[in-house]
Amino acid sequence: MPRRPQAAIYARISQDRDATASGVDRQVLECRAKALELGWEVVSTYIDNDASAYSKRPRPLYRTMLDDLEAGTVNAVLAWHPDRLYRRLQDLAEFVDLCREKNIQVATVQTGRVDLNTPSGRMVAGMLGVAARYESEHKAERIVAANEQRARAGLYHGGKRPFGYESDGITLRPDEAAIIGDLAERFLAGEGLISLVRWLNESGTPSVAGGRWHPSAVRQMLASPRLAGQAVRHGEVIGPAQWPAIITPDQSVAIRAIVNDPNRRHQRTARRYLLAGLLRCSRCGSTLVGDRKKDGPRYTCKRSPQRPDACQGISIKSEPVEHLISEAVLQRLSGGLRPKPSGSVASSAKEELAALETLNMLAEMLGSGSLSRVQYERAAAKANERLARVRANTTSSRVENLSLWKGKETELRRVWPTLTLTRQSAIVHTILDHCVVLPANSGARSVDPSRVEAVWLF
Repeated sequence: MPRRPQAAIYARISQDRDATASGVDRQVLECRAKALELGWEVVSTYIDNDASAYSKRPRPLYRTMLDDLEAGTVNAVLAWHPDRLYRRLQDLAEFVDLCREKNIQVATVQTGRVDLNTPSGRMVAGMLGVAARYESEHKAERIVAANEQRARAGLYHGGKRPFGYESDGITLRPDEAAIIGDLAERFLAGEGLISLVRWLNESGTPSVAGGRWHPSAVRQMLASPRLAGQAVRHGEVIGPAQWPAIITPDQSVAIRAIVNDPNRRHQRTARRYLLAGLLRCSRCGSTLVGDRKKDGPRYTCKRSPQRPDACQGISIKSEPVEHLISEAVLQRLSGGLRPKPSGSVASSAKEELAALETLNMLAEMLGSGSLSRVQYERAAAKANERLARVRANTTSSRVENLSLWKGKETELRRVWPTLTLTRQSAIVHTILDHCVVLPANSGARSVDPSRVEAVWLF
């Protein structure tokens, strides 16, 4: 008596929305009933749940089944319908070649036996494959059109639950919404993504997936217009949405401007010096840089290839001057903040115009051959740095985010020592334009406050 075919059942469903695998379970039960009808012995079951046969995503159990067919472990295949096995014609061609080479028998619950060893059987299989591909493409078009329509109407069109909202994508989660509001204000105030991510993880705030946060996820979330109650399609804002906003549209625009700025320096390590970029030499105008000396860390006017004009004539201990400026910032916050006089705003505008004129002049000199490419790039880098500094100091986001500390001055003074260096720096940078550091008095052992002349933004 000939041995019964040793059959493999293959089951697959493209989307398992409720994550219960009920769809593939039904397929397996009907395939087992079909095996009894055919007199085949089921020796293996391969299930790819929530896996499309039309997309290029791998189907690991399907590949395992092909390997077992190649090895001779099984010599028959049962599926609920041919489109469970293949929807792309290249997959069908691979399957047909293997079945012909190994004399594999194929049957499905919906269409019965499929003889891939005859021209007519392969033709029928090919026609079924073409029909399945048409249905997949037609379904994809319907889904795209439906999503487009929902997006145009400002409706939620599915996907992973967005942080800040329930699974319907519309109802707010108050605790997560409050966290987003805090993150947005702190980011606009100058705090870096690394610091924000560290705060989220250390405070035990899980991501939507339940795991730890990463900078890319926080960046993507904060830059999403949906947080401002705006519907997006293909990366473009197309109108107001039906879900409530967590941040304002102005905040959303300002966040994307920062995130998408090609000149933005992505900080990979925590800020080591509170006043980095804020102290200037009174003699040559160069920015003082953090420098570790034998007597401790200092800010110095230090010459380097990037700073060939530094005079190296000014130095000040970092800890005393940081304490001095921190106290001045806290006092200024407690005393009420006032915008810069109009003359200062006009001065900033003149600085921006001067920087732009310098860049235009450099471009003309490069075009005329008066400057080499190396000379141009070096001079343009300085002009761009100056322009970025002026624009950063006059951005409206600084004005808007002063509300972060309004009415919380006493609390801020209390928690100041516990704040991260990055967050302290963000607060200082919001209201302080820069400080000019004067030479030390001969024989002075401590920092004389008169050595530091602050230029305030507010």
